[in-house]
Amino acid sequence: MEKLIVDPMVCVNHSGDDLAIDIYLTGASKDSIKLDMNKQSFCVKAEGDNSIYNSCYSLAHDINPVKSKASYKEGLLSIKAPLVRRKDYVNVRIN
Repeated sequence: MEKLIVDPMVCVNHSGDDLAIDIYLTGASKDSIKLDMNKQSFCVKAEGDNSIYNSCYSLAHDINPVKSKASYKEGLLSIKAPLVRRKDYVNVRIN
């Protein structure tokens, strides 16, 4: 049987000074996961019994990929990526 290539479900949330990124890779083995990150994006590829997960994503905020940490448990790849604070961000008042 040919494996189905799918985009994994991804949730990205602010968590203090980090971005919390959860990637659902149901059925994938930890050893099959390849995660590449830079300051503005990440790509993930993994293989499960019936599917191949393969996709890349852009981030709205810069992160520090060198200090990022990832863990995998029961089909969920969790990444904590430190945000790089930009001094040129301005809070815009909404009337």
